[in-house]
Amino acid sequence: MRNAVQAAFSVMARPHGDGGCVVLVAATAALTGETGLAAYATACEGARALARVVGRSWGAHGITLHWVGAP
Repeated sequence: MRNAVQAAFSVMARPHGDGGCVVLVAATAALTGETGLAAYATACEGARALARVVGRSWGAHGITLHWVGAP
């Protein structure tokens, strides 16, 4: 997922790009705390954290990131 987000930055970042929006989709397993899914929930929460951190960093370049939780 990180590689795909980095590739999007190189295309969308200003001054050469026009900015844009990246949407990350991940399961909501981390939010519900399902038994036996610790590794899966950790990966899902990582996608949400990636959207939050990178979104703040890339806002100055005209790029927003959004996270959508799918059940």
